Amino acid sequence: MRTQLAVAMASLAAHLPATEWDDIGALQWLATRITGDGSDPSRLSCLLELLVVFPQEAGSYRPAVHPERRRSFARELIMQSKSAITMISSCLEQMSMNTKNVYEHSLDAFAAWVRLSQGRLHADDLPVQAPQIDAATLCAHPLTLLALKSLTTHESRPSQFDHAVDATCELIRATRAQVVDSRDGDRHNFIPASSLQLVQVIVSSVLDLKPALLAASQSEGSLDEIAKGISRLLAEIGEEYVAVIADYLAPEVFQRDEHRVR
Repeated sequence: MRTQLAVAMASLAAHLPATEWDDIGALQWLATRITGDGSDPSRLSCLLELLVVFPQEAGSYRPAVHPERRRSFARELIMQSKSAITMISSCLEQMSMNTKNVYEHSLDAFAAWVRLSQGRLHADDLPVQAPQIDAATLCAHPLTLLALKSLTTHESRPSQFDHAVDATCELIRATRAQVVDSRDGDRHNFIPASSLQLVQVIVSSVLDLKPALLAASQSEGSLDEIAKGISRLLAEIGEEYVAVIADYLAPEVFQRDEHRVR
C-alpha cells in the first residue's frame, strides 16, 4: 500500500510544476508534511519510500504527461538530488536499524539519486543537465561508505549486498565525465583528476572481494549470486577505469597484492 501511495504522489508531482508546491517542489513539500516535527520515526519509512519512488518516475513514461512537462519534472528532480541524498542520510540516522529492509531501501534510493545527481535519468543515458554533486563530495559521504561497507555483507545479508552492488555501480559511473570531440562531435568518457580519490576507494573495496569471488567460484552453484555481483563490479571497473588503473593505481594495487602473497 505504501509503495502504491508513493507512486501516486510521484505521478501527481509529474503533472504539477514546482510553483504548485509552494515553489519548493513536490519532494520538499511532501517531506515537510510527512515528517512533521520529527517526533514520530515511523513516518520516516514513508519518506524513504518516496525517495525510492520519485527518481524512478523521473525517467518513466507511465504518467500521461506532456513531453515538455516531463522534461521539466526530470530537471526539477535533478536539481533536488543533493537535498534528497541528505534526506536519505537523515532517515537512516533516525530510523531503527531493525526496521525491515531499511538498508536495502536506503541503498536503492541512494543509487537512484546519485544517478540523477549526474544529470542522467537512466544508467546508460547521456547527461541532460550538469552534475549537482561532485566526486569529492560523494567520496566523503556516509552513504558511499555504507554502500562500500555493505559489499562485505554477502554472507550475512545477501540482499543488502545486492543493493550495495547497484549503488556502487552508480558511484562508478559518477566518477566519469564526458568531452565532445571537436573533429567528429562524438562524446568520449574520461576520468577527471577530481574523481581519482573516489576511484581509488571504489577499486580498493572491490578488490578486497577477491577471496569471496574465489570462494563463490568453488561453491558448486550455491553462491552464484554473490559471484555475479562481484563479477559485475569488476566488469564496471574494467570498462571505466582501465586507463586510470594503469596510469595511477597499478603500483599501489600491485604492491598491496605482493605484500599479501608474502
